[in-house]
Amino acid sequence: MTIPIDYRPTRVLTIRHLIAMVYRRKLIVLGFFLCALGGGYLGLKIVSPVYRSTAQVMVNLGQEDVFMPVLPSSSSEVRTPLAGMQLEQRANSEVRIIQSQPLAAQVVAKFGPAGLFPGIDVQHPWYTPRGLMQQAIELYRQIGYYFYPQSANETLTDRATDRLQRGLKTELVKDSKVIEVSMDNAVPEIAASSLNELLHLYLQERTALYQRETDDFFDRQLAKQLADLQVVNRQLEAFRTQNKVLDVDSQREALLHRLAEVDASAQGEAIAVTGVQKRIGALQRQMQDNPTLTPVLRTDLLRTQAELPPHQDALANWTRIKADLTSQVEALNKVQSESAQLLQQQRVLQDNRKLYLQKVEETRIQQAMRKAQFGDVVIVNWGVPNYAPVSPKLGMVLGGVVAVGIIGGIGLALLLGLIDDRISNAEDVVEATGLPVIGRVGVQRLPPARIG
Repeated sequence: MTIPIDYRPTRVLTIRHLIAMVYRRKLIVLGFFLCALGGGYLGLKIVSPVYRSTAQVMVNLGQEDVFMPVLPSSSSEVRTPLAGMQLEQRANSEVRIIQSQPLAAQVVAKFGPAGLFPGIDVQHPWYTPRGLMQQAIELYRQIGYYFYPQSANETLTDRATDRLQRGLKTELVKDSKVIEVSMDNAVPEIAASSLNELLHLYLQERTALYQRETDDFFDRQLAKQLADLQVVNRQLEAFRTQNKVLDVDSQREALLHRLAEVDASAQGEAIAVTGVQKRIGALQRQMQDNPTLTPVLRTDLLRTQAELPPHQDALANWTRIKADLTSQVEALNKVQSESAQLLQQQRVLQDNRKLYLQKVEETRIQQAMRKAQFGDVVIVNWGVPNYAPVSPKLGMVLGGVVAVGIIGGIGLALLLGLIDDRISNAEDVVEATGLPVIGRVGVQRLPPARIG
Protein backbone atom coordinates (compact mmCIF):
# COMPACT_ATOMS: atom_id res chain seq x y z
CA MET A 1 0.00 0.00 0.00
CA THR A 2 1.28 3.43 -0.95
CA ILE A 3 -0.11 6.73 0.43
CA PRO A 4 0.32 9.86 -1.70
CA ILE A 5 2.93 12.18 -0.36
CA ASP A 6 0.51 15.08 -0.07
CA TYR A 7 -1.65 13.13 2.43
CA ARG A 8 1.11 11.69 4.57
CA PRO A 9 2.03 13.37 7.82
CA THR A 10 5.58 14.61 8.30
CA ARG A 11 7.90 11.81 9.38
CA VAL A 12 9.88 12.47 12.53
CA LEU A 13 13.30 10.79 12.33
CA THR A 14 14.95 9.67 15.50
CA ILE A 15 18.15 7.79 16.11
CA ARG A 16 16.06 4.64 16.54
CA HIS A 17 14.49 5.13 13.10
CA LEU A 18 17.90 5.73 11.52
CA ILE A 19 19.38 2.62 13.12
CA ALA A 20 16.38 0.61 12.01
CA MET A 21 16.74 1.82 8.41
CA VAL A 22 20.40 0.88 8.40
CA TYR A 23 19.73 -2.50 9.96
CA ARG A 24 17.00 -3.38 7.43
CA ARG A 25 19.50 -2.64 4.67
CA LYS A 26 22.55 -4.27 6.24
CA LEU A 27 23.22 -6.23 3.09
CA ILE A 28 23.55 -2.98 1.14
CA VAL A 29 26.00 -1.65 3.73
CA LEU A 30 28.00 -4.87 3.59
CA GLY A 31 27.99 -4.87 -0.21
CA PHE A 32 29.17 -1.28 -0.41
CA PHE A 33 31.91 -2.02 2.11
CA LEU A 34 33.08 -5.01 0.06
CA CYS A 35 33.04 -2.89 -3.11
CA ALA A 36 35.19 -0.28 -1.36
CA LEU A 37 37.65 -2.98 -0.31
CA GLY A 38 37.75 -4.29 -3.87
CA GLY A 39 38.31 -0.79 -5.25
CA GLY A 40 41.12 -0.18 -2.79
CA TYR A 41 42.72 -3.50 -3.69
CA LEU A 42 42.40 -2.74 -7.41
CA GLY A 43 43.88 0.71 -6.89
CA LEU A 44 46.87 -0.73 -5.02
CA LYS A 45 47.42 -3.16 -7.87
CA ILE A 46 47.15 -0.47 -10.56
CA VAL A 47 49.14 2.30 -8.88
CA SER A 48 52.83 1.47 -8.60
CA PRO A 49 54.47 2.19 -5.24
CA VAL A 50 56.83 5.18 -5.11
CA TYR A 51 60.17 4.94 -3.29
CA ARG A 52 62.19 7.93 -2.24
CA SER A 53 65.96 8.33 -1.91
CA THR A 54 67.27 11.37 -0.04
CA ALA A 55 70.66 13.13 -0.06
CA GLN A 56 71.92 16.16 1.85
CA VAL A 57 73.92 19.08 0.47
CA MET A 58 75.57 21.62 2.78
CA VAL A 59 76.15 25.19 1.58
CA ASN A 60 78.89 27.16 3.33
CA LEU A 61 79.12 30.94 3.29
CA GLY A 62 82.68 32.06 3.90
CA GLN A 63 84.36 35.45 4.16
CA GLU A 64 85.36 35.26 0.54
CA ASP A 65 81.67 35.47 -0.43
CA VAL A 66 80.39 38.25 1.81
CA PHE A 67 81.81 40.65 4.36
CA MET A 68 79.57 41.70 7.23
CA PRO A 69 80.47 43.95 10.16
CA VAL A 70 80.10 42.22 13.51
CA LEU A 71 77.62 44.00 15.73
CA PRO A 72 76.79 43.26 19.38
CA SER A 73 73.39 41.74 20.06
CA SER A 74 71.26 41.92 23.17
CA SER A 75 72.99 38.87 24.62
CA SER A 76 76.66 38.24 25.23
CA GLU A 77 77.03 36.69 21.78
CA VAL A 78 77.72 38.52 18.58
CA ARG A 79 75.79 38.33 15.36
CA THR A 80 76.36 39.31 11.72
CA PRO A 81 73.40 41.20 10.24
CA LEU A 82 71.89 39.89 7.00
CA ALA A 83 74.09 36.78 7.10
CA GLY A 84 71.03 34.54 7.36
CA MET A 85 69.40 36.29 4.42
CA GLN A 86 72.57 35.96 2.39
CA LEU A 87 72.80 32.24 3.17
CA GLU A 88 69.15 31.70 2.26
CA GLN A 89 69.61 33.45 -1.07
CA ARG A 90 72.71 31.37 -1.77
CA ALA A 91 70.90 28.15 -0.85
CA ASN A 92 67.92 29.07 -3.05
CA SER A 93 70.32 29.68 -5.94
CA GLU A 94 71.83 26.22 -5.45
CA VAL A 95 68.31 24.72 -5.33
CA ARG A 96 67.48 26.34 -8.66
CA ILE A 97 70.62 24.90 -10.20
CA ILE A 98 69.81 21.39 -8.92
CA GLN A 99 66.25 21.62 -10.25
CA SER A 100 67.31 22.97 -13.66
CA GLN A 101 66.05 21.22 -16.77
CA PRO A 102 69.49 20.74 -18.41
CA LEU A 103 70.74 18.63 -15.48
CA ALA A 104 67.61 16.47 -15.61
CA ALA A 105 68.06 16.06 -19.37
CA GLN A 106 71.66 14.88 -18.85
CA VAL A 107 70.51 12.28 -16.32
CA VAL A 108 67.87 11.02 -18.78
CA ALA A 109 70.45 10.94 -21.58
CA LYS A 110 72.76 8.76 -19.47
CA PHE A 111 70.21 6.23 -18.15
CA GLY A 112 67.67 6.43 -20.97
CA PRO A 113 63.89 6.87 -20.50
CA ALA A 114 63.30 3.13 -20.02
CA GLY A 115 66.28 2.86 -17.68
CA LEU A 116 64.87 5.54 -15.38
CA PHE A 117 61.20 4.60 -15.66
CA PRO A 118 60.77 0.92 -16.57
CA GLY A 119 57.65 0.40 -18.63
CA ILE A 120 57.37 3.98 -19.84
CA ASP A 121 57.60 2.74 -23.43
CA VAL A 122 55.41 -0.39 -22.94
CA GLN A 123 51.89 -0.37 -24.38
CA HIS A 124 49.54 -2.50 -22.25
CA PRO A 125 46.40 -4.19 -23.71
CA TRP A 126 43.39 -1.90 -23.61
CA TYR A 127 41.26 -4.28 -21.54
CA THR A 128 43.75 -4.40 -18.64
CA PRO A 129 43.66 -1.84 -15.81
CA ARG A 130 46.96 -0.34 -16.88
CA GLY A 131 45.78 -0.29 -20.46
CA LEU A 132 42.64 1.58 -19.49
CA MET A 133 44.77 4.10 -17.62
CA GLN A 134 47.02 4.51 -20.66
CA GLN A 135 43.95 5.06 -22.86
CA ALA A 136 42.70 7.76 -20.51
CA ILE A 137 46.12 9.47 -20.46
CA GLU A 138 46.34 9.27 -24.25
CA LEU A 139 42.89 10.81 -24.58
CA TYR A 140 43.96 13.66 -22.32
CA ARG A 141 47.08 14.20 -24.43
CA GLN A 142 45.06 14.26 -27.65
CA ILE A 143 42.83 16.94 -26.17
CA GLY A 144 45.95 18.91 -25.23
CA TYR A 145 47.41 18.44 -28.73
CA TYR A 146 44.19 19.84 -30.20
CA PHE A 147 44.35 23.05 -28.17
CA TYR A 148 48.17 23.27 -28.13
CA PRO A 149 49.52 21.75 -31.36
CA GLN A 150 53.14 22.55 -30.45
CA SER A 151 53.00 20.08 -27.57
CA ALA A 152 52.55 17.24 -30.07
CA ASN A 153 56.31 17.41 -30.73
CA GLU A 154 57.05 16.05 -27.24
CA THR A 155 59.30 13.00 -27.38
CA LEU A 156 59.73 10.11 -24.98
CA THR A 157 62.91 11.75 -23.67
CA ASP A 158 60.99 14.97 -22.97
CA ARG A 159 58.34 13.03 -21.09
CA ALA A 160 61.00 11.25 -19.03
CA THR A 161 62.74 14.57 -18.28
CA ASP A 162 59.50 16.17 -17.13
CA ARG A 163 58.69 13.11 -15.00
CA LEU A 164 62.16 13.20 -13.47
CA GLN A 165 61.77 16.89 -12.57
CA ARG A 166 58.37 16.19 -11.00
CA GLY A 167 59.94 13.41 -8.91
CA LEU A 168 62.80 15.65 -7.78
CA LYS A 169 62.17 17.55 -4.56
CA THR A 170 64.46 19.98 -2.75
CA GLU A 171 63.96 21.58 0.63
CA LEU A 172 66.12 23.93 2.68
CA VAL A 173 66.24 22.66 6.26
CA LYS A 174 65.20 25.45 8.61
CA ASP A 175 67.92 27.13 10.68
CA SER A 176 70.70 25.21 8.95
CA LYS A 177 72.96 25.22 5.90
CA VAL A 178 71.64 21.87 4.63
CA ILE A 179 69.55 21.29 1.51
CA GLU A 180 67.66 17.99 1.38
CA VAL A 181 67.40 16.63 -2.16
CA SER A 182 65.09 13.66 -2.77
CA MET A 183 64.19 11.60 -5.82
CA ASP A 184 60.99 9.57 -6.24
CA ASN A 185 60.87 6.48 -8.43
CA ALA A 186 59.07 3.16 -8.67
CA VAL A 187 62.39 1.31 -8.20
CA PRO A 188 64.43 2.07 -5.04
CA GLU A 189 67.80 1.41 -6.70
CA ILE A 190 66.97 3.67 -9.67
CA ALA A 191 65.87 6.44 -7.29
CA ALA A 192 69.23 6.34 -5.50
CA SER A 193 71.39 6.01 -8.62
CA SER A 194 69.58 8.78 -10.53
CA LEU A 195 69.82 11.11 -7.52
CA ASN A 196 73.55 10.48 -7.09
CA GLU A 197 74.15 10.98 -10.81
CA LEU A 198 72.23 14.26 -10.68
CA LEU A 199 74.38 15.49 -7.78
CA HIS A 200 77.59 14.42 -9.60
CA LEU A 201 76.50 16.38 -12.67
CA TYR A 202 75.57 19.31 -10.43
CA LEU A 203 79.05 19.43 -8.89
CA GLN A 204 80.75 19.08 -12.29
CA GLU A 205 78.55 21.72 -13.89
CA ARG A 206 79.04 24.05 -10.96
CA THR A 207 82.83 23.67 -11.10
CA ALA A 208 82.84 24.14 -14.87
CA LEU A 209 80.63 27.21 -14.52
CA TYR A 210 82.94 28.68 -11.90
CA GLN A 211 85.97 28.03 -14.09
CA ARG A 212 84.30 29.66 -17.08
CA GLU A 213 83.39 32.68 -15.01
CA THR A 214 86.83 33.08 -13.42
CA ASP A 215 89.57 31.57 -15.59
CA ASP A 216 88.37 33.12 -18.83
CA PHE A 217 87.74 36.44 -17.16
CA PHE A 218 91.14 36.66 -15.47
CA ASP A 219 92.93 35.38 -18.57
CA ARG A 220 91.27 38.01 -20.73
CA GLN A 221 91.99 40.75 -18.22
CA LEU A 222 95.64 39.73 -17.83
CA ALA A 223 96.13 39.57 -21.58
CA LYS A 224 94.51 42.98 -22.04
CA GLN A 225 96.55 44.55 -19.25
CA LEU A 226 99.78 43.06 -20.62
CA ALA A 227 99.02 44.49 -24.07
CA ASP A 228 98.19 47.92 -22.58
CA LEU A 229 101.36 47.86 -20.49
CA GLN A 230 103.48 47.05 -23.53
CA VAL A 231 101.89 49.92 -25.46
CA VAL A 232 102.59 52.36 -22.61
CA ASN A 233 106.20 51.12 -22.31
CA ARG A 234 106.77 51.67 -26.02
CA GLN A 235 105.24 55.13 -25.83
CA LEU A 236 107.45 55.99 -22.85
CA GLU A 237 110.60 54.79 -24.60
CA ALA A 238 109.71 56.70 -27.76
CA PHE A 239 109.02 59.78 -25.68
CA ARG A 240 112.37 59.57 -23.92
CA THR A 241 114.22 58.99 -27.19
CA GLN A 242 112.46 61.84 -28.92
CA ASN A 243 113.02 64.30 -26.08
CA LYS A 244 116.49 62.91 -25.22
CA VAL A 245 115.64 62.54 -21.54
CA LEU A 246 115.85 59.63 -19.17
CA ASP A 247 114.55 61.19 -16.00
CA VAL A 248 112.46 64.33 -16.53
CA ASP A 249 112.23 65.20 -12.85
CA SER A 250 115.98 65.03 -12.17
CA GLN A 251 116.77 66.89 -15.37
CA ARG A 252 114.25 69.59 -14.52
CA GLU A 253 115.73 69.94 -11.03
CA ALA A 254 119.22 70.31 -12.52
CA LEU A 255 117.98 72.99 -14.94
CA LEU A 256 116.28 74.90 -12.15
CA HIS A 257 119.43 74.72 -10.02
CA ARG A 258 121.53 75.97 -12.96
CA LEU A 259 118.96 78.71 -13.65
CA ALA A 260 119.20 79.87 -10.05
CA GLU A 261 123.00 80.08 -10.31
CA VAL A 262 122.84 82.00 -13.59
CA ASP A 263 120.23 84.37 -12.16
CA ALA A 264 122.47 85.03 -9.17
CA SER A 265 125.46 85.72 -11.45
CA ALA A 266 123.36 88.01 -13.67
CA GLN A 267 122.17 89.95 -10.64
CA GLY A 268 125.77 90.28 -9.43
CA GLU A 269 126.90 91.66 -12.80
CA ALA A 270 123.91 94.02 -12.88
CA ILE A 271 124.90 95.34 -9.45
CA ALA A 272 128.51 95.72 -10.62
CA VAL A 273 127.42 97.64 -13.75
CA THR A 274 125.26 99.91 -11.66
CA GLY A 275 128.13 100.54 -9.22
CA VAL A 276 130.57 101.41 -12.02
CA GLN A 277 128.05 103.73 -13.65
CA LYS A 278 127.53 105.52 -10.33
CA ARG A 279 131.31 105.94 -9.91
CA ILE A 280 131.62 107.35 -13.41
CA GLY A 281 128.87 109.88 -12.74
CA ALA A 282 130.46 110.90 -9.42
CA LEU A 283 133.88 111.43 -11.06
CA GLN A 284 132.36 113.55 -13.82
CA ARG A 285 130.64 115.80 -11.28
CA GLN A 286 133.89 116.16 -9.30
CA MET A 287 135.77 117.26 -12.47
CA GLN A 288 133.23 119.97 -13.06
CA ASP A 289 133.34 121.16 -9.46
CA ASN A 290 137.17 121.06 -8.99
CA PRO A 291 139.00 122.10 -12.15
CA THR A 292 142.34 121.98 -10.34
CA LEU A 293 141.98 118.24 -9.85
CA THR A 294 141.00 117.52 -13.42
CA PRO A 295 144.12 115.49 -14.46
CA VAL A 296 143.85 113.12 -11.48
CA LEU A 297 140.11 112.75 -11.82
CA ARG A 298 140.43 112.15 -15.55
CA THR A 299 142.79 109.29 -14.89
CA ASP A 300 140.35 107.70 -12.39
CA LEU A 301 137.47 108.26 -14.80
CA LEU A 302 139.26 106.56 -17.67
CA ARG A 303 140.17 103.60 -15.46
CA THR A 304 136.59 103.34 -14.20
CA GLN A 305 135.15 103.62 -17.72
CA ALA A 306 137.46 100.81 -18.77
CA GLU A 307 135.93 98.56 -16.10
CA LEU A 308 132.35 99.04 -17.37
CA PRO A 309 132.38 97.09 -20.73
CA PRO A 310 133.51 93.74 -19.23
CA HIS A 311 130.71 93.89 -16.68
CA GLN A 312 128.18 94.81 -19.37
CA ASP A 313 129.36 91.97 -21.58
CA ALA A 314 129.15 89.54 -18.64
CA LEU A 315 125.64 90.77 -17.79
CA ALA A 316 124.50 90.32 -21.38
CA ASN A 317 126.00 86.84 -21.45
CA TRP A 318 124.30 85.82 -18.21
CA THR A 319 121.03 87.29 -19.44
CA ARG A 320 121.25 85.24 -22.65
CA ILE A 321 122.06 82.09 -20.69
CA LYS A 322 119.15 82.78 -18.32
CA ALA A 323 116.78 83.18 -21.25
CA ASP A 324 117.99 79.88 -22.77
CA LEU A 325 117.61 78.05 -19.47
CA THR A 326 114.15 79.54 -18.92
CA SER A 327 112.98 78.33 -22.34
CA GLN A 328 114.44 74.89 -21.61
CA VAL A 329 112.61 74.75 -18.26
CA GLU A 330 109.34 75.78 -19.91
CA ALA A 331 109.77 73.11 -22.58
CA LEU A 332 110.71 70.58 -19.92
CA ASN A 333 107.57 71.46 -17.94
CA LYS A 334 105.47 70.45 -20.93
CA VAL A 335 107.51 67.29 -21.32
CA GLN A 336 107.15 66.57 -17.61
CA SER A 337 103.33 66.66 -17.88
CA GLU A 338 103.31 64.11 -20.69
CA SER A 339 105.94 62.01 -18.96
CA ALA A 340 104.02 62.07 -15.66
CA GLN A 341 100.86 60.92 -17.44
CA LEU A 342 102.69 58.05 -19.12
CA LEU A 343 104.40 57.07 -15.87
CA GLN A 344 101.07 57.18 -14.04
CA GLN A 345 99.51 54.87 -16.63
CA GLN A 346 102.48 52.54 -16.32
CA ARG A 347 102.22 52.41 -12.50
CA VAL A 348 98.44 51.82 -12.60
CA LEU A 349 98.78 48.98 -15.11
CA GLN A 350 101.60 47.41 -13.12
CA ASP A 351 99.61 47.60 -9.87
CA ASN A 352 96.50 46.16 -11.51
CA ARG A 353 98.52 43.34 -13.01
CA LYS A 354 99.93 42.48 -9.58
CA LEU A 355 96.42 42.42 -8.11
CA TYR A 356 95.09 40.19 -10.89
CA LEU A 357 98.01 37.81 -10.55
CA GLN A 358 97.27 37.56 -6.83
CA LYS A 359 93.58 36.96 -7.56
CA VAL A 360 94.45 34.27 -10.10
CA GLU A 361 96.48 32.46 -7.47
CA GLU A 362 93.61 32.68 -4.99
CA THR A 363 91.23 31.38 -7.64
CA ARG A 364 93.50 28.46 -8.40
CA ILE A 365 93.53 27.49 -4.71
CA GLN A 366 89.73 27.80 -4.52
CA GLN A 367 89.33 25.64 -7.62
CA ALA A 368 91.58 22.99 -6.11
CA MET A 369 89.46 23.06 -2.96
CA ARG A 370 86.28 22.77 -4.99
CA LYS A 371 87.62 19.82 -6.94
CA ALA A 372 88.53 18.16 -3.68
CA GLN A 373 84.98 18.91 -2.46
CA PHE A 374 86.27 21.12 0.32
CA GLY A 375 84.67 24.19 -1.21
CA ASP A 376 81.52 26.04 -0.30
CA VAL A 377 79.20 23.17 -1.40
CA VAL A 378 79.66 19.73 0.12
CA ILE A 379 77.62 16.55 -0.31
CA VAL A 380 77.03 15.43 3.27
CA ASN A 381 75.04 12.24 2.51
CA TRP A 382 74.64 10.54 -0.85
CA GLY A 383 71.38 8.85 -1.78
CA VAL A 384 70.85 5.21 -0.78
CA PRO A 385 67.96 2.87 -1.75
CA ASN A 386 64.99 3.14 0.60
CA TYR A 387 62.63 0.16 0.42
CA ALA A 388 59.82 1.76 2.43
CA PRO A 389 57.38 3.31 -0.09
CA VAL A 390 56.34 6.90 0.44
CA SER A 391 53.26 6.53 -1.74
CA PRO A 392 50.78 4.95 -1.48
CA LYS A 393 51.02 4.26 2.25
CA LEU A 394 49.27 0.99 3.11
CA GLY A 395 47.99 2.19 6.48
CA MET A 396 46.43 5.33 5.04
CA VAL A 397 44.90 3.42 2.13
CA LEU A 398 43.37 0.77 4.41
CA GLY A 399 42.09 3.44 6.80
CA GLY A 400 40.57 5.39 3.92
CA VAL A 401 38.99 2.29 2.39
CA VAL A 402 37.44 1.24 5.71
CA ALA A 403 36.19 4.76 6.42
CA VAL A 404 34.74 5.19 2.91
CA GLY A 405 33.20 1.70 2.99
CA ILE A 406 31.49 2.18 6.36
CA ILE A 407 30.45 5.82 5.95
CA GLY A 408 29.42 5.33 2.34
CA GLY A 409 27.46 2.16 3.08
CA ILE A 410 25.62 3.76 5.99
CA GLY A 411 24.93 6.89 3.93
CA LEU A 412 23.60 4.81 1.03
CA ALA A 413 21.35 2.83 3.40
CA LEU A 414 19.97 6.02 4.94
CA LEU A 415 19.37 7.56 1.53
CA LEU A 416 17.48 4.49 0.30
CA GLY A 417 15.47 4.44 3.53
CA LEU A 418 14.50 8.08 3.17
CA ILE A 419 13.31 7.75 -0.42
CA ASP A 420 11.54 4.41 0.18
CA ASP A 421 7.73 5.07 0.55
CA ARG A 422 6.61 1.47 1.00
CA ILE A 423 4.76 0.31 4.16
CA SER A 424 6.43 -2.70 5.66
CA ASN A 425 5.52 -2.66 9.41
CA ALA A 426 3.12 -1.14 11.95
CA GLU A 427 5.34 1.89 12.49
CA ASP A 428 5.11 2.74 8.79
CA VAL A 429 1.30 2.53 9.05
CA VAL A 430 1.22 4.94 11.98
CA GLU A 431 3.64 7.33 10.25
CA ALA A 432 1.73 7.16 6.97
CA THR A 433 -1.89 7.45 8.26
CA GLY A 434 -1.54 9.00 11.66
CA LEU A 435 -3.90 6.34 13.04
CA PRO A 436 -3.03 3.83 15.75
CA VAL A 437 -2.72 0.13 14.95
CA ILE A 438 -5.40 -1.88 16.86
CA GLY A 439 -4.55 -5.35 15.73
CA ARG A 440 -2.60 -7.34 13.30
CA VAL A 441 -4.10 -10.06 11.03
CA GLY A 442 -1.79 -12.98 10.42
CA VAL A 443 -1.99 -15.10 7.30
CA GLN A 444 -1.10 -18.77 7.68
CA ARG A 445 0.04 -20.66 4.66
CA LEU A 446 -1.65 -24.08 4.32
CA PRO A 447 0.04 -27.02 2.76
CA PRO A 448 -1.24 -27.78 -0.72
CA ALA A 449 -4.27 -30.06 -0.70
CA ARG A 450 -4.28 -33.41 -2.40
CA ILE A 451 -6.82 -33.97 -5.16
CA GLY A 452 -8.56 -37.33 -5.58
